[in-house]
Amino acid sequence: MRIASVEDDPDQAELIRQILSEAGFECESFATGAAFLRALRERAFDLLLVDWQLPGTSGYEVVSWVRQKSSNMPPILFLTSRTQEEDIVAGLAVGADDYMLKPIRAGELMARVRSLLRRAYPEAAQQLDTIRCGNYAVDPRLRTVTVGGQPAEISPREYELALFLFRNIGRLLSREVVEQAVWGRSIGAGSRSSAFSPRLATRIGRKAAIRRIACSLRERISASVKLPRHVFHITTTGLAMKQIALLLSALSLACAASAATPAASAPTAPSAPQTLPSGMTIQHLIKGTGPSPKATDSVQVHYRGTLADGTEFDSSYKRGQPISFPLNRVIPCWTEGVQAMQVGGKAKLTCPPATAYGTRGVPGTIPPNATLTFEVVLLGIGN
Repeated sequence: MRIASVEDDPDQAELIRQILSEAGFECESFATGAAFLRALRERAFDLLLVDWQLPGTSGYEVVSWVRQKSSNMPPILFLTSRTQEEDIVAGLAVGADDYMLKPIRAGELMARVRSLLRRAYPEAAQQLDTIRCGNYAVDPRLRTVTVGGQPAEISPREYELALFLFRNIGRLLSREVVEQAVWGRSIGAGSRSSAFSPRLATRIGRKAAIRRIACSLRERISASVKLPRHVFHITTTGLAMKQIALLLSALSLACAASAATPAASAPTAPSAPQTLPSGMTIQHLIKGTGPSPKATDSVQVHYRGTLADGTEFDSSYKRGQPISFPLNRVIPCWTEGVQAMQVGGKAKLTCPPATAYGTRGVPGTIPPNATLTFEVVLLGIGN
């Protein structure tokens, strides 16, 4: 979760950053309201902590601007020394979701932060919980994998692969979806992924490269805890978690086969664009194999948004992590289009202005009456 702290006092800003970082959150600090609003044009945050008394643009004005432009998301916590009742009432009325008085108390701050995140992102809050299966435990906050209580010595990339697979137990995942979720892009034969040298990736190819890192993950965990080889099963079409006693169970054969990877099957051709009732169009680039979400569901996606001229205005890949949100709290194009997808699928959504940001646009980012294009990978569905 990415949190923005708008605080002009350097000591207070450092204290906030330290508290949040130790709790496993990513925190970016801004000394002025103007600096934060400029940054907001280029990147998104999951939660805002705002001091009221800022030089230039006040915290009250910052909250007012954010609420006018982005409705009720992201959640906002006023963190201020203004103790009068009328200030608290005004802060909540302008759009803040909570109001905390200084001095900062670490326990109270984290309780309020987690409460706001649970309400705003119910699925994402669950994803911060430790994932347990048999002797295995994956801790998203500490970014660790333990087996029988013993830490496994794995690389950051192997951890990302482990986390993604544990979150998708029982699902067959296409290789493209794994690439997008773990690497943030498709890794071609000449990839410079930190997991492989260019020479190795060229030699073994994209398909065998993913198999190799999966084998490496199995070997590292097994070696770290001196247990027999356990692992997820790798098929010719993707990766699938099998009952998992099991980040780490039937991979012996798959690893042995890595030296003689069978020829990849021909990729599925993208479907023809389909116009939905609102006027938006969807083109399935990769057909998913899982269920489709309902409008009342929360979903987890990776996405990239571009304007008609190809300019990229937003991307979860640039932020380094997928995003989770309720489908009924986003633009109509997303609500309708993502419901037409299946988990594991990738689609291109073309959103006319009426289904996106209309005549208002997003100042500094999306012009009025803009048609937007999104490439979306549907990673999972919550409740």
